[in-house]
Amino acid sequence: MYTALETRSGKRWLIASFVIPGILLLISLFSSCGSGGGGEILEAEKLFDLPVGILEDEVDIFHRGNTLPNRKNSLYMYQGLIFIGNSLGSKVMEFSSYGDLISLIYNENENPRPVLLSSRQDEQMVVNRSATAFPFRDIGNIAVTEDHVLLVEDHVAPERRLLDQETGTALQHVIHRFGPSGNYLDYIGQEGVGGTPFPFIVSMNLTARDDLVVTTRSLNAYEIFWYNRDGDILYTLRIDEDHLPAGDQGTFPSLETIYPDMEAYRLYLHVNFEQENGENVTSAVYTLDLPESVYSGSFELPENLQPLPGQEGLEYIQYLFEFIGTAADGHLFFISRNNSFEHTLIIMDNEGRLVARRILRIENPDIFFNDYTVSREGIITALLGDPGGVALYWWRADELLP
Repeated sequence: MYTALETRSGKRWLIASFVIPGILLLISLFSSCGSGGGGEILEAEKLFDLPVGILEDEVDIFHRGNTLPNRKNSLYMYQGLIFIGNSLGSKVMEFSSYGDLISLIYNENENPRPVLLSSRQDEQMVVNRSATAFPFRDIGNIAVTEDHVLLVEDHVAPERRLLDQETGTALQHVIHRFGPSGNYLDYIGQEGVGGTPFPFIVSMNLTARDDLVVTTRSLNAYEIFWYNRDGDILYTLRIDEDHLPAGDQGTFPSLETIYPDMEAYRLYLHVNFEQENGENVTSAVYTLDLPESVYSGSFELPENLQPLPGQEGLEYIQYLFEFIGTAADGHLFFISRNNSFEHTLIIMDNEGRLVARRILRIENPDIFFNDYTVSREGIITALLGDPGGVALYWWRADELLP
């Protein structure tokens, strides 16, 4: 929706605030006021298409009544392999960059028997492609380590759910770990392997060392859990509204996104500051160093206003940034929507210097959900859905890095 605000200068501002459950809608734009979406294009490469359906190489994105569910579709790319977590389909699929299905972990009560892949449960021979049954309940984020261990966020069974008596938060999320052949290893909870379920998981990320960083949200605060590759807890950090960075006088901060640095024990916090009079929103990124938990630096994100002709004269839309990930050497990635066909990509270093600015163009007006992810090398991969199916794209943004 848009909120119209009248400024003292007589100009009208529209602050864009789209909220659609289950759909990631990127609405940020990097440009000066009225500059439009011009710039050098970073060419997209379409990797492959996936049809909508319930077979093992299809993505289930609709309820049986053809309505959009509030369920997550997750994407992860590593070493040229594409992993897709399909919550509605209760499965995680692994594809080559050409779209060949390599492996499948699926809930056999929610899916038909795989026919394209050999089942490890039925075949005694060693096969390159396999299907493994596992009772997923509600798949969330996914990730893959360097040695091909698959991490999958999921819900625990109802009888294992707990309640945090202090905050009143439900504890029902864990992170399953699967070996390279699809065999189940263990799960990660708050204390590490086999620990207490997490509250709602906002994100989980892997560093260059394969450290796992889990960001959770309770009723009153964010809590970050940092583990080494063996699942041992290294750091925990709680961030509530009272401990957010203070902006200018008369502004109110809200924490939007948290990502870890790829190499250092460091977090990047994307914070929006809304003015008391509601005329504008400013954004900044803060560096939080561990284990001291101190802010060591910050930089502002450029203001982003776009002109919009209106009945009462010239109006302006303010688009807010979306922080989509980090890559090696402290590079931070932001993406924005220019119009129905174009997004603007901004890559910045961890001190706020602009490294690259490009336009990403997808000429498909029917896209109704998208999920962008940044690999540790700096390759951007997108899962884009329209009524006819799902398409996988990538952009070689890693070639823009120093």
